[in-house]
Amino acid sequence: MKLIKKITAGVLLLVLLTGCTTNSNDISNTNITTDVVIENESNNELKESDYYTDYQNLEITSINLQNENTSITGTGADYENGSVIIHSGGYYVLTGELTNGNIIIEADEEAKIVLYLNGVTINSMSGPAILEIQADKLILSLVEGSINTIRDTTSYDENSDYTAAIYAQDSLTI
Repeated sequence: MKLIKKITAGVLLLVLLTGCTTNSNDISNTNITTDVVIENESNNELKESDYYTDYQNLEITSINLQNENTSITGTGADYENGSVIIHSGGYYVLTGELTNGNIIIEADEEAKIVLYLNGVTINSMSGPAILEIQADKLILSLVEGSINTIRDTTSYDENSDYTAAIYAQDSLTI
Protein backbone atom coordinates (compact mmCIF):
# COMPACT_ATOMS: atom_id res chain seq x y z
CA MET A 1 0.00 0.00 0.00
CA LYS A 2 2.84 2.41 0.85
CA LEU A 3 4.48 1.62 -2.49
CA ILE A 4 1.28 2.53 -4.36
CA LYS A 5 1.09 5.82 -2.45
CA LYS A 6 4.72 6.61 -3.27
CA ILE A 7 4.19 5.79 -6.95
CA THR A 8 0.99 7.88 -7.05
CA ALA A 9 2.75 10.79 -5.33
CA GLY A 10 5.68 10.49 -7.78
CA VAL A 11 3.39 10.50 -10.83
CA LEU A 12 1.46 13.46 -9.43
CA LEU A 13 4.71 15.34 -8.84
CA LEU A 14 5.84 14.59 -12.40
CA VAL A 15 2.52 15.81 -13.84
CA LEU A 16 2.61 18.99 -11.77
CA LEU A 17 6.23 19.77 -12.64
CA THR A 18 5.61 19.16 -16.35
CA GLY A 19 3.23 22.13 -16.34
CA CYS A 20 5.81 24.44 -14.73
CA THR A 21 7.62 26.53 -17.32
CA THR A 22 9.38 29.85 -17.45
CA ASN A 23 9.91 32.34 -20.25
CA SER A 24 13.24 33.49 -18.84
CA ASN A 25 16.52 32.34 -20.33
CA ASP A 26 18.09 32.33 -16.85
CA ILE A 27 16.44 29.71 -14.69
CA SER A 28 19.25 29.41 -12.15
CA ASN A 29 17.21 31.26 -9.49
CA THR A 30 13.99 29.31 -10.05
CA ASN A 31 12.75 27.38 -7.01
CA ILE A 32 9.99 24.83 -7.35
CA THR A 33 8.31 23.58 -4.20
CA THR A 34 5.67 20.89 -4.34
CA ASP A 35 3.85 19.46 -1.36
CA VAL A 36 1.94 16.20 -1.67
CA VAL A 37 -0.51 15.58 1.14
CA ILE A 38 -2.43 12.32 1.47
CA GLU A 39 -5.26 12.48 3.96
CA ASN A 40 -7.83 9.89 4.94
CA GLU A 41 -5.58 7.02 3.89
CA SER A 42 -8.23 4.37 4.50
CA ASN A 43 -10.17 5.46 1.37
CA ASN A 44 -7.14 5.38 -0.96
CA GLU A 45 -7.23 1.66 -1.73
CA LEU A 46 -7.08 0.90 -5.45
CA LYS A 47 -9.56 -1.51 -6.94
CA GLU A 48 -9.10 -3.35 -10.22
CA SER A 49 -11.59 -0.95 -11.85
CA ASP A 50 -9.35 2.01 -10.87
CA TYR A 51 -6.54 0.98 -13.20
CA TYR A 52 -6.30 2.22 -16.78
CA THR A 53 -8.92 0.79 -19.10
CA ASP A 54 -9.16 1.51 -22.81
CA TYR A 55 -12.25 3.67 -23.25
CA GLN A 56 -13.03 2.47 -26.78
CA ASN A 57 -15.66 0.00 -25.55
CA LEU A 58 -17.13 2.18 -22.79
CA GLU A 59 -20.12 4.50 -22.83
CA ILE A 60 -18.31 7.84 -22.76
CA THR A 61 -19.01 11.54 -22.84
CA SER A 62 -16.66 13.36 -25.25
CA ILE A 63 -15.57 16.87 -24.30
CA ASN A 64 -13.75 18.85 -26.99
CA LEU A 65 -12.23 21.89 -25.26
CA GLN A 66 -12.22 24.98 -27.52
CA ASN A 67 -12.81 27.87 -25.11
CA GLU A 68 -16.29 29.32 -25.77
CA ASN A 69 -16.75 26.78 -28.61
CA THR A 70 -16.31 23.80 -26.28
CA SER A 71 -18.58 20.94 -27.31
CA ILE A 72 -19.91 18.06 -25.24
CA THR A 73 -21.29 14.88 -26.76
CA GLY A 74 -23.02 12.69 -24.21
CA THR A 75 -24.44 13.24 -20.75
CA GLY A 76 -23.21 14.27 -17.32
CA ALA A 77 -21.40 17.52 -18.15
CA ASP A 78 -22.15 21.11 -19.12
CA TYR A 79 -20.10 24.12 -20.21
CA GLU A 80 -20.67 27.47 -18.45
CA ASN A 81 -18.56 30.64 -18.45
CA GLY A 82 -15.23 28.97 -19.23
CA SER A 83 -15.81 25.94 -17.00
CA VAL A 84 -16.73 22.38 -17.85
CA ILE A 85 -18.88 21.19 -14.96
CA ILE A 86 -19.16 17.44 -14.48
CA HIS A 87 -22.15 16.52 -12.35
CA SER A 88 -22.57 12.76 -12.92
CA GLY A 89 -20.42 9.70 -12.51
CA GLY A 90 -19.05 8.21 -15.70
CA TYR A 91 -16.27 8.16 -18.27
CA TYR A 92 -15.22 11.44 -19.93
CA VAL A 93 -12.71 11.81 -22.77
CA LEU A 94 -11.19 15.30 -22.95
CA THR A 95 -9.38 16.72 -25.97
CA GLY A 96 -8.44 20.28 -27.03
CA GLU A 97 -7.53 23.44 -25.16
CA LEU A 98 -8.96 25.89 -22.65
CA THR A 99 -6.81 29.03 -22.54
CA ASN A 100 -8.53 30.32 -19.40
CA GLY A 101 -10.91 27.84 -17.87
CA ASN A 102 -11.18 24.76 -15.74
CA ILE A 103 -12.83 21.41 -15.17
CA ILE A 104 -15.03 21.32 -12.08
CA ILE A 105 -16.30 18.03 -10.68
CA GLU A 106 -19.31 18.45 -8.45
CA ALA A 107 -21.21 15.15 -8.46
CA ASP A 108 -22.96 12.88 -6.00
CA GLU A 109 -20.77 11.74 -3.14
CA GLU A 110 -21.00 8.15 -4.46
CA ALA A 111 -19.96 9.10 -8.04
CA LYS A 112 -16.86 7.68 -9.69
CA ILE A 113 -15.51 10.04 -12.36
CA VAL A 114 -12.87 8.89 -14.86
CA LEU A 115 -11.28 11.62 -16.99
CA TYR A 116 -9.26 10.41 -19.98
CA LEU A 117 -6.87 13.23 -20.89
CA ASN A 118 -6.11 12.84 -24.59
CA GLY A 119 -3.98 15.79 -25.70
CA VAL A 120 -5.46 18.51 -23.49
CA THR A 121 -4.10 21.87 -22.43
CA ILE A 122 -5.97 23.52 -19.57
CA ASN A 123 -4.82 26.91 -18.29
CA SER A 124 -6.67 28.46 -15.37
CA MET A 125 -6.04 32.08 -14.43
CA SER A 126 -8.25 31.92 -11.33
CA GLY A 127 -7.51 28.68 -9.49
CA PRO A 128 -7.06 24.97 -10.14
CA ALA A 129 -7.32 23.73 -13.72
CA ILE A 130 -9.02 20.56 -12.46
CA LEU A 131 -11.06 20.96 -9.28
CA GLU A 132 -12.95 18.09 -7.67
CA ILE A 133 -15.35 19.49 -5.10
CA GLN A 134 -17.45 16.38 -4.56
CA ALA A 135 -17.34 12.79 -5.83
CA ASP A 136 -16.43 9.48 -4.29
CA LYS A 137 -13.44 9.05 -6.57
CA LEU A 138 -11.71 10.97 -9.36
CA ILE A 139 -9.42 9.03 -11.70
CA LEU A 140 -7.24 10.86 -14.22
CA SER A 141 -6.06 8.60 -17.04
CA LEU A 142 -3.40 9.85 -19.42
CA VAL A 143 -4.03 8.35 -22.86
CA GLU A 144 -0.93 6.63 -24.20
CA GLY A 145 1.04 8.82 -26.62
CA SER A 146 -0.81 12.01 -25.66
CA ILE A 147 0.76 15.18 -24.29
CA ASN A 148 -1.31 16.90 -21.61
CA THR A 149 -0.59 20.23 -19.95
CA ILE A 150 -2.38 21.41 -16.80
CA ARG A 151 -1.60 24.88 -15.41
CA ASP A 152 -3.12 26.77 -12.54
CA THR A 153 -2.98 30.43 -11.60
CA THR A 154 0.34 31.89 -10.49
CA SER A 155 -1.24 33.69 -7.53
CA TYR A 156 -3.90 32.52 -5.14
CA ASP A 157 -5.95 34.52 -2.69
CA GLU A 158 -4.47 33.91 0.77
CA ASN A 159 -7.85 32.57 1.94
CA SER A 160 -8.28 30.13 -0.94
CA ASP A 161 -8.92 26.50 -0.03
CA TYR A 162 -7.94 25.27 -3.50
CA THR A 163 -4.27 25.88 -4.26
CA ALA A 164 -3.00 23.41 -6.84
CA ALA A 165 -3.20 22.76 -10.57
CA ILE A 166 -5.18 19.59 -9.76
CA TYR A 167 -7.11 19.74 -6.50
CA ALA A 168 -9.36 16.98 -5.15
CA GLN A 169 -11.43 17.07 -1.99
CA ASP A 170 -11.90 13.30 -2.18
CA SER A 171 -9.98 10.31 -3.55
CA LEU A 172 -7.71 11.06 -6.55
CA THR A 173 -5.91 8.48 -8.67
CA ILE A 174 -3.60 9.34 -11.57
